[in-house]
Formats: sequence, structure tokens, C-alpha cells
Amino acid sequence: NKVKLSNPKKLVDMNSFLPLDGESRVEILYAGTELIINVFFEIGDGASDEKKTFRFKKAKYFYKLPFPGYSPFSCSSDEGIELLNCLVEYGYSEMVDIDKERYGISGYAHYRLFFHSIGVAVYVIAKSFSLE
Repeated sequence: NKVKLSNPKKLVDMNSFLPLDGESRVEILYAGTELIINVFFEIGDGASDEKKTFRFKKAKYFYKLPFPGYSPFSCSSDEGIELLNCLVEYGYSEMVDIDKERYGISGYAHYRLFFHSIGVAVYVIAKSFSLE
């Protein structure tokens, strides 16, 4: 059985800063309780890399999966092309719900990012995120 997700909400449209050919590389770091995803891309002549950093605070779980490929998550409304290049937060996450019921843990959100250049999907359950 797949983990159910629903009501994806677009938080960040990466098309607003990425060039047409997308990111050039992605670096994923986990330090303490923070998941840091550095997205590198070239602007103009490509002489130097630009960088945007997604910082997930108090990251409880994260999954790095092949994209496209099999996913243990199921969200029928997540298949639209308009959400492909976006940081998405799910309004409902079965995993967040289970933590709430079993352990009384609340205040977490379930996020998702797709990176086409490296063929990776990243799902994160964390307290919050920031973009730098």
C-alpha cells in the first residue's frame, strides 16, 4: 500500500529563478536536524554557478527517490505538469497523521521537490522551510 497524500499546494515555483535548462546540480546535506538542499544553476554565459538553498528545519524524515520512477507515495492531484518544477506542501499526509495519532507529534508538514537534471524526487517531513 502506498502512503496517501493529497491537496498539494505550490509554495515555490523554481521556474521563477531557474533557467530553461533547469538546475545544473543539486547538493543534499543533513546536519543536526536540518535538511539542506543546494540547487545550483547557470545564468548567462555560465561562467559561474548561482545557488538557491532550501532549508528544512527539524526534518524528521526525508526520502530521496528516482524520478521518474516508483514512489511509495500516492497523490492523484500531484500529476499535473504545473506542479512539476515546484516545492509543494501537501495539505494531507498519511505519515504526518500517523505520527500525530501514535505519538502525539504535531506541527509537521510534508514537502516534495523534483529535480530533473539528476532524476531525483525528494520528500521531506519537517517543521518548516525557508528559501535563501
